[in-house]
Amino acid sequence: MKDWNQMRAEDLRLKNRLVFYSLAITVLLALLMYVAVEMDATARYILIAGDLASVVVVGILYFGRKREKAIAYVALIMLGVTHSAAAIIVPSVVNIVPVYLVLVLSLVYMQRAPLYTGFGAAVLLLAAYIYKGSAYGMERDHIVAHLFFFVIISVILFNFQQIADRMFRQLADTQRHTQELLERTERQGVSLRENVRVVSGNMEAVSSGSQENAVSFDEMNIAVQEVTQGAVSQSELLTGVTDAIRLSGDQLGGMLQSLGQLRERSETAADSSHRGDEIVGGLYRLIGEFETQVRTAAEEVNGLAEQVSSSSQLIGTIQEISSQTNLLSLNASIEAARAGESGRGFAVVAGEIRKLADLSAKAAEQISGNLSLVGSHSGSTQRSMQTIAVRMQECMGMVEETRDVFSSIRSSVGEVSESVNRYDDMIGTVRLSSEEIERSSESLAAISEQSTAAMQQVSASLIELVRKNADILELIRHNETALRSMAAEASEDEEDLPQALQG
Repeated sequence: MKDWNQMRAEDLRLKNRLVFYSLAITVLLALLMYVAVEMDATARYILIAGDLASVVVVGILYFGRKREKAIAYVALIMLGVTHSAAAIIVPSVVNIVPVYLVLVLSLVYMQRAPLYTGFGAAVLLLAAYIYKGSAYGMERDHIVAHLFFFVIISVILFNFQQIADRMFRQLADTQRHTQELLERTERQGVSLRENVRVVSGNMEAVSSGSQENAVSFDEMNIAVQEVTQGAVSQSELLTGVTDAIRLSGDQLGGMLQSLGQLRERSETAADSSHRGDEIVGGLYRLIGEFETQVRTAAEEVNGLAEQVSSSSQLIGTIQEISSQTNLLSLNASIEAARAGESGRGFAVVAGEIRKLADLSAKAAEQISGNLSLVGSHSGSTQRSMQTIAVRMQECMGMVEETRDVFSSIRSSVGEVSESVNRYDDMIGTVRLSSEEIERSSESLAAISEQSTAAMQQVSASLIELVRKNADILELIRHNETALRSMAAEASEDEEDLPQALQG
């Protein structure tokens, strides 16, 4: 693009060319006139040398392109000086032509300084012409007419110069505005290209991101499908877990029933052991009382030993009672060892003891009736009574052990009952937990089914997103192509704009 200074330089060269050729033509015409008119040879050579010197100086400045701005002043001044000299040396009507030629050439540059210079040279030429014309008899009317035309033409030229100045100012303003417009357009073009580059880069990044998103969406779709399959498998597993928990709950219910029965049996055993303990206690007291009675009877027998020595039958009966009591004691020991689930053995022993008591009563009646017969056997009876006492001590020891066994049984049954209660509580807690787990499993199964449905919806949404992402990617590529085309058109318009403005 050519700027304002380049345009002015070219315009100055054109004007200098016009001035140079005009000067050359004028000098050529002057030389022809010098040859045709009779004059002094010295004057002719001086005029020819002056004209040629002016042409040579202006030509050197024009073709050498040095000090091009000075060509106007040099040409106008030398033209005015040489033709003024010619007007003085060779008086002729033709000498008025250079006056107006200088004025016209000074107007070529459309500047005040060349115009003032040309006006000065024209005044010099006119003065020389009038001066020499008056000397050779030029009429006054011609002089006035020349002055009048000179003034009119000068006024017109100065008006032209004012108009030219105004036009040049407007042109300069227009050029300045045009330059600003071009600079702003160039900045906008640079900014547009930069924006297009940035947007294109963003489009490429978005396109790359969209491609990555498409890959990610595909991977997410595969993952969602896998999660959906896992959710289906989990739902099936939860259904199996729910069934297993329900079966475990049923089994726990059966265990609770069994524990209830065990608790009832342990309570029954506890009651039985308690009753057996009471029976053994009664037996212990009864044996104690019987021992006391035996000791009392032994003392009485000792006291009546002399009187009952003949009571052999009574002694036999007492021996039978002692034998039966011994057997009962053994039976009681056996029953005590076997006692565990019921106390029927102790009842039998108690019955036998009652029978023995009856038999002892009858024996006592027989002893009281046959007291006279006892005397003969008192010694043997005394020894038997002592044996009975010893046996009774042994029986009491066994009964004591039996009572301890019943106490241990009662304690064990109590511990068993407590354990059953604890197991009952634990199983009840486990059953409640199983029911809670069953409800949770059912809830999880329902949630899993909902999750499966949601995952299927997400999978469908991802497929739709993949399709839309592909559409967006295609649109981005289309927009990127359009932006690049727009940037290319903007660059072409930016290159064509200065030419359009110059045109």
